[in-house]
Amino acid sequence: MIEMHTWSAPNGHKLALRAAAVVLLLGAASPLSAQTVARDPLVQPFSSDSIWNMPIGAGAQYVAINMSGTPGNNAWAGMPQIDDDYIVFKPAAPLTAVNVSNAGWTGKDRCPATGGLLVQVPIPTTFVVPNVLNNNGAVFLMPDNRTIIQTQPFTRCVAGGPATSIIKFGGVDIYGDGRLGGHGGSSLSAVGGSIRLGELRPGKPIRHAIKIDVDSPVVLAKCSTASECFRWPAFTSDAGAPGSYGSRNPNPVPGMKMGALLAIPTSTKIDALGLESVPGQMLAWTLQNYGAYIVDSTGGPSFVISAENGPDGSLRDQFKTDFGMNLEQRVRDNTAWSRDMQRLIQALYLVDNNGPTSIGGGGTPLQPLAQALQSPGPADATPPTVPGGLAAVATSEQIDLSWTASTDNVGVSGYDIYVDDVALTTTAATSFQHTGLAAGTTYNYRVSSHDMAGNQSATSAAVSVTTPPAPVSDPPSGGRGAGSRCFIATAAYGSPMAKDVRYLRAFRDQYLLTNKPGRWFVEEYYRLSPPLADDLRAHDAWRAIVRLALSPLVMLSKWLVNDEALEKQTADRP
Repeated sequence: MIEMHTWSAPNGHKLALRAAAVVLLLGAASPLSAQTVARDPLVQPFSSDSIWNMPIGAGAQYVAINMSGTPGNNAWAGMPQIDDDYIVFKPAAPLTAVNVSNAGWTGKDRCPATGGLLVQVPIPTTFVVPNVLNNNGAVFLMPDNRTIIQTQPFTRCVAGGPATSIIKFGGVDIYGDGRLGGHGGSSLSAVGGSIRLGELRPGKPIRHAIKIDVDSPVVLAKCSTASECFRWPAFTSDAGAPGSYGSRNPNPVPGMKMGALLAIPTSTKIDALGLESVPGQMLAWTLQNYGAYIVDSTGGPSFVISAENGPDGSLRDQFKTDFGMNLEQRVRDNTAWSRDMQRLIQALYLVDNNGPTSIGGGGTPLQPLAQALQSPGPADATPPTVPGGLAAVATSEQIDLSWTASTDNVGVSGYDIYVDDVALTTTAATSFQHTGLAAGTTYNYRVSSHDMAGNQSATSAAVSVTTPPAPVSDPPSGGRGAGSRCFIATAAYGSPMAKDVRYLRAFRDQYLLTNKPGRWFVEEYYRLSPPLADDLRAHDAWRAIVRLALSPLVMLSKWLVNDEALEKQTADRP
């Protein structure tokens, strides 16, 4: 249950509150010369001209969208709610398996895996994300300290155990443009645009664009095909967007699509909005100078902001500590913060000319560009070589795999094993034992390698191997000769330990039980032989004839069977 906390400044203190907010924002409006401290890529990643770091430009063309401050006219609408971005920048943490779970947003339990390995990423042992029906975009810094891997929806139910997800987004360089990522509704970044720990607190404004989720049937424009439902910088839109987006919007604005950039126009005076809270005034400054990208759908009446959660803490806790109220509220709470959020929503316009050559609308940026990152060099984009010499040996219910090591320009960090083209596991060794297999079953294996940047080699040539068949059961004793375990060869030679009988059994195990036709022959022999063996034992002349008939097969067995197979034969084996 969300804790409700109502707070409002008395009228006599509002002027002082606003003056305090101006003081807190002095750093935000400081000139370029005051913003020359080297930028930490882990705190504010991506290039200075990325969509997240680029300020709104003086050439921005604003279009009214008339977004309601009470989504769906619903007093329970989130104002705001938080879309957690799980930011796990712990490259030295143990590499942890993230396995496939097809639960997604179906309401099923996300904790158990339903498929093989999706990816391995560094995750602190104690970090847990419970099973909840949220977007759960997650981003992980790889051991090379610059490549990030993103997944959605991320869940890890047990400390120290594997995690699950359904989507993996490939390696993104923190020194690059930072567009691609783990928000399924747009495929935009799970870290760019997130309000990070250390931001939106006294004296620490947000100096980048933020991310928001909206009720897409009410807020966005209608679209008839998937490609019409999103705009740059988004890569995609929600599944089912045609027919859903804009379906309850009586006054759609054509440019309002997934990926749209919204901002408070420069002509709007922030002081005239009647904002009551310090964080409300701080967020207003960010929305006017950097804006907000629509990256996902809320799934209902709400206004949602993306913010950091992770091993280092959550923005919710930081906000409560700094401002003494809950970050997440509802319209019905009617607090200074929730009322400010309503005012800010209604003040937003569409930046209609935002595009790849005019980020933020183009023209002179309203704020100085973020300091350029000092890249340690080009990102490692070279995959390891393909593992060679894949070999497989089947023993009982186990298959032992081995291969020769890959090489890499930086270093190989692991090998991914696939069985029947489905990811099985990852190992740092050049061998693996696949146990618990079915008898008499063929398995096909491939192996690939990856490096610390997540670059993946091609898969090796496949190797196919079949586990040995299950031991053939003795036929039940019954009918004539009940209680005995006599078969034709044993009856002909008089003893199951006769050397010729042992050779015949070894021939059976080594050459007949290892293939389907041979197994069929043995099964038929076991089915038909007991009554024949009983008759044979009663007639010495017949036994001599059968021994003569079997002699060519005995000679062939002695020629083919090796000594080890012969020694395995014992009197209790038919």
